[in-house]
Amino acid sequence: MASSPNKSVIWEFVTKDAVDEKWVHCSLQTHNDCKKPISRGGNDKRNYSTTIIMRHLKKHHHVELKKAQEKQEKERENRAKKVKTVNTYLMPKKAKVDSMSASCYSLDSPSTSFSSTASTIPLCDSDTFARDANFFKQQSYEDSVSIKWKNDDIRSKEIDFKIGEMIAMDNQPYSLVEDKGFQRLIYSLKPKYDFKSRSHFTRVIIPKIYASAVKSIKNMINEVSFMSLTTDFWSVSAGGDQFLSLTGHCVFKDFKQQAIVLNIKPFKERHTAPNITSMIETMVEFYIPPHKIHSIVHDNAANMTLGIEATKYDSLSCFIHTSQLALQECIFNQRVVNDIIAKCKNLHSHFSKSYLATDRLGQIQKDLGHTQLVLLNDSATRWDSTYLMVERAIKLKEDLLLYLSRYESECDVNFHSYEWGLMEKISSLLQIFYLMTKHMSERYANSGDIIPHVMIAKDYVTDELTRSRLTGLNTTLTSLKESFDTRFSKYLNDMNCIIATYLDPRHKDLFDNEDYGSIRSTANIELALIEKYLKYAKEKDNREKETEVADQAAANEDDPDDAPEVEADNDFGGFKHKKVDVLEWYHARLYADKANPA
Repeated sequence: MASSPNKSVIWEFVTKDAVDEKWVHCSLQTHNDCKKPISRGGNDKRNYSTTIIMRHLKKHHHVELKKAQEKQEKERENRAKKVKTVNTYLMPKKAKVDSMSASCYSLDSPSTSFSSTASTIPLCDSDTFARDANFFKQQSYEDSVSIKWKNDDIRSKEIDFKIGEMIAMDNQPYSLVEDKGFQRLIYSLKPKYDFKSRSHFTRVIIPKIYASAVKSIKNMINEVSFMSLTTDFWSVSAGGDQFLSLTGHCVFKDFKQQAIVLNIKPFKERHTAPNITSMIETMVEFYIPPHKIHSIVHDNAANMTLGIEATKYDSLSCFIHTSQLALQECIFNQRVVNDIIAKCKNLHSHFSKSYLATDRLGQIQKDLGHTQLVLLNDSATRWDSTYLMVERAIKLKEDLLLYLSRYESECDVNFHSYEWGLMEKISSLLQIFYLMTKHMSERYANSGDIIPHVMIAKDYVTDELTRSRLTGLNTTLTSLKESFDTRFSKYLNDMNCIIATYLDPRHKDLFDNEDYGSIRSTANIELALIEKYLKYAKEKDNREKETEVADQAAANEDDPDDAPEVEADNDFGGFKHKKVDVLEWYHARLYADKANPA
């Protein structure tokens, strides 16, 4: 009997073990290896494969294997011809097999009624047609589901890539494709899809998706003129492994902003500045020309700062990280503030460790008609968590007071009336930094927003010190004011931040501020902006000149006899450099007029 056209030919040469199906035995028994059982690739049925068996047949029985493959291929071709023939001609619905005993069918036969443009049906006898009569029946739903798509089917490949994208984008484990619930979901949507093993996704699908993503990112980098980078260390809580990430931020010509994770690598060396410098320079796997790197944003750690500065690129410390460092440093500089924050932490610990206490507080909130909320805790690694903890405690003030009065003996935390008032003042002070962090964490925040936030926060702290509305927090306010002169002064003097703020129409009135005007006048900013543009223009001219020289050198190597004479001191006719000189003269005169008005 001929083998099924969809069944592998190896089963003509091997038989399954009667005891354990993970082994098969060669039926030919012509070599010593044929007497040994052959593994199917694993203990789990889902991992069975024919690779090892095929390797055995190719090594010892390649002649028999080749004949069987050729025979199977012929059977597939014959079957395909029959299917094509039946689908080409429309058979009569009420035709009986017994009436087809004639040696030939003609379209002129009165017993048939065809709507085909063909003249005759190929010769067939009644036995042949009876054997293939199932081709004329409508396929049932069960039959359509039982016949799975082949792996090279375009519909199967599309689903494979969609599953691979889900694994990559949602950070799902590869074992997801073998989960019963996932397979039931896919089966209900596409019953004809043949499930692949996790190794198919790790070896085939994900590498293809990665290669496609790399190509897309390289095209993005070629399209943009400049790109800023952000980098930071990340740690895994489970194993404590350290990673260094590098993310690119750019704006396209249609003003669409895009953030791209360029690389992330394990950092197993000591976190010294030279090691950080070396890692940053080797991490740019997608080659970014140096002239396109606008700035690198990093945290305030001394080793990171020195490591980034050694790369010779413009750098900027993270504004949010700076503000949080200043806040943590100043707010814990006053003992009364520390005591209140410690009480809030202890109160949260009381409810988190006792289900009964949490249930009692929830019942009190229900009786008072309040929304059932829980206390929040402070976290050293979570920005603004101190503000959120204090703000939530104030919101639950009435509920907490009632709880503490009822169960005073079970809770050793208690707030005095003046402490509630001081807590509200702490919340008011922390709120300004919370709003700054929230705004600067938005997608469209940029370096042009840093200086306005510094000025607003500085004015707020100065105003509170003058009016004495936050009595009891004078030490904290004084420390914050000093921080603006130390930690935040670098932003007020950073030319990239100044130019970005100056070009933002939302902040044009900021430069009328006398305090800020003493640092950078409008004329100075315009002159710095022109200098930056001229520097970029000259670098662009140099790159074009180097490219032209390289192209000319390559052409000379191909045909040295036709090489033109190179004029000495060629500056492209002097046109571009004369244009630069005119701009320099014009803006220098403009600056002189603004600096010394008549």
